[in-house]
Amino acid sequence: MKLLEYLKIVIEKKYIHNIEWFYSMFSKISDETKYVKVENNIFFIKIGDTVETLEDVEYDTVLNPEHKFILPKGILNNKTDVKTTIGEFITNYLLLYNPFGNFIDYQSDENDFLDFEDIYKKIIIPNVSTGNLDVSQLKKFGINATFLRATANLFVISSSETAVTPPKGIIDFKKNRIKFYKDKYGKDVFKDKTKIADLEADIIDYIKNNLKDDPTYKISTTNKIISNSLKKRFGVFGHEDGITESDEGILIENSLLEGFPKDKKQLAAAFNSARTASYYRGNETRISGVISDTLTRAFTGLVVEKDTDCKVPYGLKLEVTKKNYVYFINRFRILNGKTVLIKDINDAKSLIGKTIELRSFLFCRHKTHNYFCEKCGGLELSRNRNRIYLAGLGIGKGAMTANLKKMHVAGLSTIEIGLDDLIP
Repeated sequence: MKLLEYLKIVIEKKYIHNIEWFYSMFSKISDETKYVKVENNIFFIKIGDTVETLEDVEYDTVLNPEHKFILPKGILNNKTDVKTTIGEFITNYLLLYNPFGNFIDYQSDENDFLDFEDIYKKIIIPNVSTGNLDVSQLKKFGINATFLRATANLFVISSSETAVTPPKGIIDFKKNRIKFYKDKYGKDVFKDKTKIADLEADIIDYIKNNLKDDPTYKISTTNKIISNSLKKRFGVFGHEDGITESDEGILIENSLLEGFPKDKKQLAAAFNSARTASYYRGNETRISGVISDTLTRAFTGLVVEKDTDCKVPYGLKLEVTKKNYVYFINRFRILNGKTVLIKDINDAKSLIGKTIELRSFLFCRHKTHNYFCEKCGGLELSRNRNRIYLAGLGIGKGAMTANLKKMHVAGLSTIEIGLDDLIP
């Protein structure tokens, strides 16, 4: 049986809703289940009393979420043939097709997969509010989303022996690299912070090379974990600024695995690092709280008044892209001198690649202080008086998170806030 033929049966019989089907398809099984029979390491698909072989199986599980195939037009909510994966197929079925039919287009990497949070905020909820979708569909979406999350342990390998044990020979490698730098640049080479950074980069590359064939690499064992956690745990603690910053570096040569350094300067630097981190975390938390509170207060009392139009004849010129088009749904733009509603996802999609003139808070002429008209603020904010305040909470939370995160990324952190929350 061909893969596509089997997937059609899976949809028809709603196997995807059964946790035993997930277990049978994506686990390394040796025993017979309701859906699979294994004989001599060959998988046989069970459909009722019928037993078939699946021709496209290339893995040590029946299906693999990364397996690529062409999904013909109309099998799910795809209006054209689409290059996709088993993982995308299951996600689209559970979160889009099963609850909403063909209302929302099939999402895949080939057509710029949208974030499901954006789909929920900008497509599902507004259309439930207007009656285009009903509450029972929203309920089914929630149930399916919860079910999909419950299957995650079958897809994600969170750890492995290679990821939690020291790479073979890493201590000798580190010692040889330290000797190399001292021989080449002199015994005081590591007073130069850039040379400490070079040594750390060498060790990080050594760890990455050890992990290159590991199933957790770049998934749960991310570059950030390697560069911070694994480097210090198995390689070298590196350089940390103390209570007072200095232009001169101090290399803490030991890894956490090797324990505290015997050198007094290095030991003092290690202790000062812990004290500094504790102080800065407390201080940055205080600052972040003030930022969050200030931003939230700024939004308190703002109102977008329903069924109003200040008649301002100009707006803010913005480019609509594949990444941001959903944020323009239920906003108004100026077209040929008239104010026109971008009413749904198809309207928004038709604007991709164009620069539009958006009615904006910046230019609103509402006569009441702290009030904006519906045409400048958009339908969503006019229909829900708490929406602006909630947007303020979201921005405040984002700013607080970014301020705290910057401690871990050399003083720079960015956050992404939806245009519906931020656009003027």
